[in-house]
Amino acid sequence: MASTVTGQPPPEDALRPEEPSVPQADPGSMVLEMLRRTRKAEKDLRDATVTENDITNTN
Repeated sequence: MASTVTGQPPPEDALRPEEPSVPQADPGSMVLEMLRRTRKAEKDLRDATVTENDITNTN
């Protein structure tokens, strides 16, 4: 039997695997959300990238 630092046995809840507190979304919507985030990250990266054109236009 496992025991905690205090020498007391752990509560029953600690013995059960964690269950998600939020209902799981369907895989299709999870994929769409990942694609949306990827596209946003790519756009943010493009917007933050300095190109040769940006440098020559500052003169």
